[in-house]
Amino acid sequence: MDNTVGRNISRLRQINGMSQKQLADELCCTRQRISQWEIGSKKPTDEEISALAELFGIEPKILFTEKEELEEAPPQMQSLLSEVSGEVKKLSQDIEELKDSLDEAAKQRELRIKQIRRARRINRIILVIGIILLIIWIKWLHFVRNTITTGENGEAYVIEGPIHWGPPTDEKEDDYVIEVSISLGESKEL
Repeated sequence: MDNTVGRNISRLRQINGMSQKQLADELCCTRQRISQWEIGSKKPTDEEISALAELFGIEPKILFTEKEELEEAPPQMQSLLSEVSGEVKKLSQDIEELKDSLDEAAKQRELRIKQIRRARRINRIILVIGIILLIIWIKWLHFVRNTITTGENGEAYVIEGPIHWGPPTDEKEDDYVIEVSISLGESKEL
């Protein structure tokens, strides 16, 4: 039993990227009917041949030609293949552009991460310097508040705070003065 029609239906269906179910839906028949045509257990009717030819965009006689003759694709199929080829090329270009933009986004993200890490390092350094300066300032205040000084008779006195920097106490003086309250305790020799 010659099954040229069934093989051609199968080939054209696959060329058009259709499943048996999709082809059956297009022709308003069952998937089993398509399977029967393709394996050769049943032949399509003349109306079904016409519907298949119209669906695939071919002449009905092409369904009855041998494979070698079918390999010479009819003009409709050639235009379809060229359209598909053009779409594939366009999709390939789109994929390449998407890949390039993703690579660029990854580079930008990596650069941003480096900037954030650098900023964190700088913030840590500033914090450490601030803490060191604060400790130095506290030590300086402690030193100034507890400075040991010598009086006129050679006795040592500890100056006890508070220290007040302010405007001159005497209007004739142009310099600022430091007011210090001193408590004289035991004298200690140095």
